[in-house]
Amino acid sequence: MAALPAQSIDERTRTSSTAASLLPAPVFASIRKRDGSQVPFDPKRIERAIALAGQATNEFDEQEARRLARRVLVIATAGGMEHPTVESIQDIVEEVLIASPHRRSARAYIVYREQHRTLREIRNAYQTGLVDTYLNKTDWQVSENANMAFSL
Repeated sequence: MAALPAQSIDERTRTSSTAASLLPAPVFASIRKRDGSQVPFDPKRIERAIALAGQATNEFDEQEARRLARRVLVIATAGGMEHPTVESIQDIVEEVLIASPHRRSARAYIVYREQHRTLREIRNAYQTGLVDTYLNKTDWQVSENANMAFSL
């Protein structure tokens, strides 16, 4: 997880409790995805991810997801992030869920992230291996039937 300021989550949100209701609609202009691209920041995506974790465990409703998402945004802005990454925001979501009474939802969210990390690694390894195999082919002669040897 990304290192956040030494304050605990409760201290960071307590000092910014009034800020939670005063946050501007787009807290950040953009967010950096894992592939390095910048996309417009959508705080509703955080709320949706938290709501799905709560829905998977039946621990809380949309209103609680909204409250937790607001807490994530307060911590992210209090942490001085100018250009957040998907990973850093997800780390904060994890922290907020762990600090909340919703332990099963925190666990579900962590497991979901780990599964998707594994899927990304498999997907990247597969694509890299296929291209490497094709590029490392030493015999580029055309066979009688060109479809028999290599195709992508």
